[in-house]
Amino acid sequence: MLTAGHPAPQVVLINDYQKQRFVERIIDAMFNTISGKKIAVLGFAFKKDTGDTRETPALDVCKGLLGDNARLSIYDPKVCSLQLKWAVQVGNLYAYILSMLDGC
Repeated sequence: MLTAGHPAPQVVLINDYQKQRFVERIIDAMFNTISGKKIAVLGFAFKKDTGDTRETPALDVCKGLLGDNARLSIYDPKVCSLQLKWAVQVGNLYAYILSMLDGC
C-alpha cells in the first residue's frame, strides 16, 4: 500500500536511473573520461529558489562524477556554504571537493 510522501519503488528506480544516465552523458560529452577534469556544479539545492539540500539529486550526480575522479566546484547562491559543506559531508564527498563558494 502506498502512502503520501513515499513514492512507489518503480519511481525510485527510474529516478536513480535518470541520475546515473545524466552522469554517463556528461562523461560521454567529455570524450569518455572526466578523470582529473574540473567540473562546475551550478545548483545543488533540491529545487529552484530554495536552500533545501535534503534528498537533492545533485549529491548522487556528484558521487557519480567523483567516482570517475573528476574534480568538482559546487556553487548554489541559495545554499549557504555551511549547509553545503554539511550536505557534502553527509554524502561522504567532503574529501574530494575542491572549492565551495559562499552564496549567503
